[in-house]
This record gives sequence, C-alpha cells and structure tokens, in this order.
Amino acid sequence: MSRLFLRAMALAVPTALVLAAAPASAVQRTVTIYQIQDTTSVGHFVEGSTDTITTTGVITGADTRPTGFGFYIQDPAGGPYSGVLVFTGGANVYADSAYARGDLIEVTGRVIEFSNETEIVHNSGNGFAGVPRTTKIGTAALPAPIAIANYGDIQETAAYQFAERYEGVRVSIVNARTIRNQNVGTNQWLVTNNATFPADSTTQVRIDGQTLANPSVTAPAIGVVATSVQGIGVQRTPRGYGIQLRDGADIVVPSPPVLLNAWATTNTNIRLQFDRALELASAQNIANYSRQTLGAIDAATVVSGQYVDLTTTSDPQIPAESEAVTASGVKSALGVSMTGPATQFFRAGVTSIRAVQTNTVADSSQFAFEQVTVRGIISARDEQLYYIQEGTAVNPSSGMAIFAPITTMAEGDDVTVSGVITEFGGLSQLTEYSGLDYQFEHSTGNAKYAPVVVAPGLIGTMTGVEPETGERYEAMLVELQNVTVIADSLANGMFQVRGGGGAGDTCLVDDTMYRHDYLYSRGANLPVVVPFIRGVVNDAFGQYTVNPRDSVDISANLVAVEPGAGALEFAIRAITPTPVSFARGGKATVSFNLPSPGRATMRVYDVTGRLVGTPIQDAEFAAGPQSFALDRSSLGAGRVGSGIFFIQLQLGNRLATAKLVVTD
Repeated sequence: MSRLFLRAMALAVPTALVLAAAPASAVQRTVTIYQIQDTTSVGHFVEGSTDTITTTGVITGADTRPTGFGFYIQDPAGGPYSGVLVFTGGANVYADSAYARGDLIEVTGRVIEFSNETEIVHNSGNGFAGVPRTTKIGTAALPAPIAIANYGDIQETAAYQFAERYEGVRVSIVNARTIRNQNVGTNQWLVTNNATFPADSTTQVRIDGQTLANPSVTAPAIGVVATSVQGIGVQRTPRGYGIQLRDGADIVVPSPPVLLNAWATTNTNIRLQFDRALELASAQNIANYSRQTLGAIDAATVVSGQYVDLTTTSDPQIPAESEAVTASGVKSALGVSMTGPATQFFRAGVTSIRAVQTNTVADSSQFAFEQVTVRGIISARDEQLYYIQEGTAVNPSSGMAIFAPITTMAEGDDVTVSGVITEFGGLSQLTEYSGLDYQFEHSTGNAKYAPVVVAPGLIGTMTGVEPETGERYEAMLVELQNVTVIADSLANGMFQVRGGGGAGDTCLVDDTMYRHDYLYSRGANLPVVVPFIRGVVNDAFGQYTVNPRDSVDISANLVAVEPGAGALEFAIRAITPTPVSFARGGKATVSFNLPSPGRATMRVYDVTGRLVGTPIQDAEFAAGPQSFALDRSSLGAGRVGSGIFFIQLQLGNRLATAKLVVTD
C-alpha cells in the first residue's frame, strides 16, 4: 500500500471542528537531528509533540516518486542518530526547489512517527496539509556511510537498540549475497553475508531499490554477491528495517545491465534506459543496437551514465509507427555484459495527439498502454493534472492530459513528453505510475490555442453509445456562448448551463480549477445568462464537463435577477482567494447566505481541530447574501501559519463549513 494512500486517509475534516476543542499553544524549538532521533540525548525532542522544530542537515537522498515525496537530511558530522526524513507530501519540493545531494538545508516543521519512521512534516502535523518550511543555506560534504559489519544490526527484525541508530543515516554492508528476490516488495530483495554463508543464511538484510532510486534498481539473481551495498537506513512497517538504495551506483555487483525502457525524444533520436551505469565502449557501439523497422542507427551516445541516445538522422522515424530497439553486448561500468538480447517497444517519433486520441474500442486510445511521445502547448493546470494541446482540430481531439510530470510546468510551456498512455475514467492521460519518463521544455510563455466554440449539448449530452460526442473535445480548450445557468450548487461543485438548442443542449461546468462565486448563488428559479464560458473539457467516468481555469474564462457581463432573501439557503458560498497569504497583508472574503435575519458566529479551526480564532462572535445580520473580510487581525496576530484551515459558520443550530488554504 502506497504512503500516499495511507496518508490520504488522514485528511478527513476532524471531529474537533464540531467539538471546538482547543489544545495548548505550541512552542518553537531549535534542535539537532541527534536530539530528534536519540532518546538518550540531552534535550531529546519527543516525536508527536505539538511543538514545531527547526533543524539543519545536508541532503543525502530523495524520494521523487508521486506516492509521497520527501528527502533525507543528515547532520554533516554523521554517525548514529544523525539522519531524518523530511516528508513533503504531494509536493516534490526536492525537484521544484532544485535541491541536490550536498545542499545544506534548514527545515522547520513538526516531528511525527509514521509507520515507525520518524519524519519532519508540515507544522500542522499532517503530511499532506502542506510542506515543512525548507531553505538552502549552503552546501556540505555528505557524511561517510557507517560500515555495518554485523548484518543482524540492521536486519528487518533487529532489536531497537541496534537498528534504530541507523534510521535516516547513510550505511553500508559488504559481501551481500542475494538469497530472495521475489515476494519481498517491488524491486526489493533480501541478502545475507556471503562470508558466513551457508552456515548462517537466516540473518538477512532487506535492500530497497524502488523508493529512492528513480529509475529503479532491479534485484540481482539468486546467488549473486554484491561487493558492497550502501544507502540510507530505514524503518517502515510492515517490513521493518532495511537499506534504501539511492541509485544504481549504491550497489557494486557483477550483474549485467538490464534494458528498462525506450522512447523517442524527436523523430531523429531514441533514448534507451538501462538500470545501471554503462561502459562507454560497448554502450556507444552502434553494432550493439538494431531497430525493428530495420532503420539505420547513426550514432550511440551515453547520457547521464545509464541512458543511451541513438541518433536516426539518416533514416528518421515515422511518427506513430510501431517501433522497437534491441540491445545486446552492452556492458555495465564494471564490465559485465548483458546476458542476451533485450527489446523494448514504443511508438516511433513524435506522435500527433490526434493520433493518440483516435479510438479503437469505445473511447479508449488506439495506443493505450503503449509508450508514446507527443509535443504540445500546456493549456491548463489542475494541481498535478496538466492539459496539453497541439492545435484546434476536433474529432479526434487535439488535446490530452498529463498526470504527475517530472517537474512543474506552466500554461504556455511548449514541451515534449513521453510516457505510457492510460485511460483513467475515460480520460486519455499520458502517465504511468511513477510519472513521465521524459520531459523536455522547448520554450515558455507561448500563446495558447484559441478556444473552439461549441454548443453545450455536444459536450454534455450522453447517449450511451461510444464514443460520445464529448470525446471529440476531450482535454481541449472550448468556449460556450450565450448560455443560461439552469441549475447551481450541484454535486462536486458543478452547475449546469443550457444553450439555444433546447432542453437537450446542456452540459455541466465544474469548479476544480476556478469557482465563480456569483454563478453558485442564484437558485434554480433565477437563471443567469452568461455571454461566454471557456474551459478545458474533462472526461471522468463517462461525464464530460467544462472546467474554467480562472476569472478570465467567464464573462463579466452577466445578466440575472437579484434574488430575494427567501430564495437563499443557509450556506458558505465561496472563500476567495484561496490560497491566501495573511503574512503578506492578504485578505480572504467569505461569502455566505442567510435565509433569515439572526445572530451568526464564525470560527476558524486548523486541520487538527484547534480553534484558531473567532472573527465573528454572535453578530446580527440581515437576511440575504453577506460577506466578511478575513485577515490576520481578525484571527489574532501570529496565530496563523501555512496550512489548511476550516471556516465554520453558525446560525442558531445550523452549521456550514468551508476550507481555506493559507500560504504564509
């Protein structure tokens, strides 16, 4: 079970929002990593405390997979109890901040114990409520790994007093004989000390080639002896203690290289991915490679140790053609040759997005579950979901979606990306479990494609016959003109609009990227005419919706009848903007409806249920739409930091709650 799934279960609104419990105020402390990890140290800091801490360490490794990002820091002096994990949840702070091993980082956050591993997380104590504050303050040499002579000191079931000292710390072992490489975990295996084998084969250490190593390090064959293994010590249930490899260089083993993947980067270049560093002579010998299409290979160049770029200028690839590369005779940096030919399949060249969107069965891409490379302009972003478009042609669509790219992208970026095409709820996404395999930014700030004008019924009408008409616009930027809002406050933050084509000319508009306050407060009997609504078309589980990106995507020239007080229901309509930075003088406007006059109270809670402030205390309001400007002074100076907060509005015995994100 992934760390992302386990943590997501902890994100529910806390019961304390209703109980209004208020624990004691937290304290800020500056401590060393030793004081966090060593229970016998002077001034030991107990994990789970509501206090926040600041500590400093040098980055030794990072988890860059989108199952819960993070990186390890270690006191430059090294030794036992000198390392700890900095967990950054759904944000890849390591990549986005351009951090690297050897960077000296100051970290502020809360210390918790998750699955028996000590972590520094966001100051709310919730690993996915935000990220701990991190600042690069310099660079430092990585501490030398601690040589562990006795395998029993770090085996999975090792006693606490022996193994706990190595958690988060660089460690190494020698003569590691693989005795089990299946049913341990993805790219994980067990080793024993070859110097004592076979007399002692029960003292085993778990090696993890998946969590920190990206790309992964595959398990050696049974009986293969690694000269040395180094990495970062870990304790995580249910497996217990072990060693996490950071990359292929952390294991010195006379094993052959394995061809993991292949993809086109251009029409004249193919990139191969091996699992370890390669010997230059054999890896750059074009005689060791061949193409399924029998096309020529002009040159082979090693890139970043374990990648090889094959140049195909004299015989360019035909975009979208079925292609494969076979490699043989390539040696590892230690001189061990491949055991035999290995082949990886992919779609050649830079494939048109419209070709990807061409269906074979129902609304599934003809290239589903294949490695494909495309190029386009980023037209929208919804957190980790990006939309890319290559033109305005429809049927098939010129747009598609990318989930969890390698690095953050922005609207207007011209990018080439490669990954495996999957269908998630009907939406063609260029993704695989660990994100994209390749991402190249050609330029930024480019003009986005003009929206395609379309009638609502062509997107929203569901016939039950695949492909639905909305499929031709999937992931593209569209524009609805002169539509009427006929239903608001629908499930999952949607409202419904109708065009001029009659009762069936309708579609849903979703607020996943932008929420228009006015259009969610009118009532079904008070229609609003909107000159235009723009947004990208999303297809999730057979329901096509238009998703505006910001306020510019919805016309400001709205025509509507103002409602009377009786037409409104008790609700918090919107909080804008969110996120907001109170530390920079920002204000958030809380808009709400009161169906009748009365005395209202507004309270603010953090994600743990602690009462942060009461900006409105038993104040008299008239019936109808109301608003209140929330700022730092209304919450109490110095009591709010970055994180997720909940606004609770009470009128008599009725409660309404909404979420506010603060980035201070």
